[in-house]
Amino acid sequence: MQSTQIRKFILDNLSEHQKDIVRASIRKFGISRQGILRHLNSLIHDGKVAVHGKTKDRYYEIIPTIDFSKLIPISDSINENDIGVKYIFPYLNQLPKNITTICEYGFSNAFNNILSHSNAHHATIGFKQTSQLIQITIQDDGIGCFENIKDVYGLSSNWQAVFNLVKGKTTVAPDKYLGESLFFILRLFDICKIQANGLCLTRKEGRPEWELNECDEKPGTKIMLFISSNSKKDFYSELDEYSVDMESHRFNRTILPITLLLKNGEKLMSRSQAHDVLRGVNLFEEVCIDFQSIDFVSPTFIDEIFRVYALSNEQIHFTWKNAIPVVEKMIWRTVNRDD
Repeated sequence: MQSTQIRKFILDNLSEHQKDIVRASIRKFGISRQGILRHLNSLIHDGKVAVHGKTKDRYYEIIPTIDFSKLIPISDSINENDIGVKYIFPYLNQLPKNITTICEYGFSNAFNNILSHSNAHHATIGFKQTSQLIQITIQDDGIGCFENIKDVYGLSSNWQAVFNLVKGKTTVAPDKYLGESLFFILRLFDICKIQANGLCLTRKEGRPEWELNECDEKPGTKIMLFISSNSKKDFYSELDEYSVDMESHRFNRTILPITLLLKNGEKLMSRSQAHDVLRGVNLFEEVCIDFQSIDFVSPTFIDEIFRVYALSNEQIHFTWKNAIPVVEKMIWRTVNRDD
């Protein structure tokens, strides 16, 4: 019984632990390194896992049952639906309907972003499937989505562009688009990674939910979408989390992971940082400030959001989550002020 559980754990977690799956398995099951390696070698022998490199450079990966990629020249004569129907959607036919819906939405909207905003000449699309996981990759050689957002909105850095993208209703063509597609793509999949302009944004189920790191700067934008082949995610249920009125499915609620604004050990100290958080939130009816991974916030930052801005924008309902006790106390003191 435990052998089945161990091997399932290895397969379920290998994509996130290619270099330390042995250590992760030891932590999970409390058995010896030799015991875990025995199960790992069995998966290698069965053709389910591949091993690369030697000693400390060794890493493992699940051998896909499907591994497709295609270089697509970008022109005015193509559209995202035709490309999806021809190259990607046929692989989805045997999957549950909920996964098919999410994958079709993710691919179509990511590829449409290339056609509409990237100024790219080529795109590479990919589809991988293992017994545990579906992966869709869309990569272009254009301007890069973070740089594009920064330039259009006049922001001071690509880090701010990332935060605006995660905030939602951010688009470089507001006369044509609502700024919803990448917002929901990030949240519909188990893992979503967006690499552009020297930054890698990752959103995944669990904690920490959001990560933003520097990476090698390459042309264009690369989007990688991962979803479990056993996922129970429902398209509309996921969207409903961002709707005040769930029956209408209107996108009028957002959650702001403010940890994405910080780099190099910065702290949330000033009203100007609060202004960065609040940029564009007037487009929403409800705004939730997510303090996950935040260990310090100054009173002025809290005051600017929960008193100054909230009082002058009473049509917006502000909430918060994941605040440590001292920050929670500070917020309550601010919102309950009489003056």
